[in-house]
This record gives sequence, C-alpha cells and structure tokens, in this order.
Amino acid sequence: MVGNLSFSQSSYPIQKVIDGDTFVILTKGQADTINSIFESQKAKIAKYKADTRVKDSIISIRDTLLIYYTNRVIEYNTIIDKEIERVDRLDTISEWLYKRAVEGSWLYYSYQQQSVVAVDLSDYVVRKNDSNGDLLFYKMTPDCNRDDKNDKEPPLNWQTDIALPSRPKLNILKLKQIER
Repeated sequence: MVGNLSFSQSSYPIQKVIDGDTFVILTKGQADTINSIFESQKAKIAKYKADTRVKDSIISIRDTLLIYYTNRVIEYNTIIDKEIERVDRLDTISEWLYKRAVEGSWLYYSYQQQSVVAVDLSDYVVRKNDSNGDLLFYKMTPDCNRDDKNDKEPPLNWQTDIALPSRPKLNILKLKQIER
C-alpha cells in the first residue's frame, strides 16, 4: 500500500469528471505555485497599466505642447510674412516715389482713392505767384526754356487745354490699408 500511496502522490494533479463537470485535485504546493504565478501576473499587469497611464499622460502633454508650439510657429511665420510684405511694399513705394521725383512729377495724396497720385509735369513749367504763394502750372511751348527763370512766361490757362494728348499724365499708386 505504501508503494501505491507514493505512486498516487506523484500523479497529481488528478482530473475527475462528475456529472459533466471536470474537477482538478492538486497538492498544496502545486496550488501555492499556481497562486504565486497568478499574483505575479496580476502585479505585472497592474505595473503595465500604471506605466501605460504614465506614458499616455506624457504623450498627451507632449501633444498639447506640440500643438501649442506649432500654433506659435504658425503665428510667428504669419507675422514675419506680413512684415516681409510690408517691407516689400515700402520698398515698392519708395522706388515709385523716387522714379516720379526724378521725372519731375507733382505728388499728392488722394483720400478718396487711398492712393498717391503723380502728375507728370515733364511738359509743364511751374511758377509761383509772388503775391499769394500759389503755384501755377504752364504748358511748355517752344518759346519757353525750363532752366531760364527770366525767360518768357508760357501761355496762361494751360489747365483749360483739356484735349487728352495735352493733358498731364497721371501715375497712380494704390495704397492698401496697413494692418496694425
């Protein structure tokens, strides 16, 4: 019987089927080993879940910061683009004004059109009325010498000469509102 007992001790776990249900009979040592494996797996799963929560929160913070700084970069690039556009526009205006000044144009700002208008005076002589300070524009004639101030005065009332070929040319520089 002792031999039979040692044989039956070594054959654990034993499976028994009773009324269609399977029962497993273990030794206490086998049950303790299985329980320790379960506890170890539960601890690993809990640690994995905790690590995952930490990693998820780090990823969430990183994504939030990434979105924030991406928006700041976009705003910064927009500001730089506007500044470049403004500088380019100012360079264009400067070049336009310089060219008109060299051509001898009369410049004024039109509030209605929001533009700078240059009246081409290359065919006109400008004289100042000494009594009231008004500027008078005279159409140049062959008798008129632009450089000689004592030369014959050009004909009066040049402005009534409205035929298009004789009318002064206008160069218009449209200005758009600068955003501030």
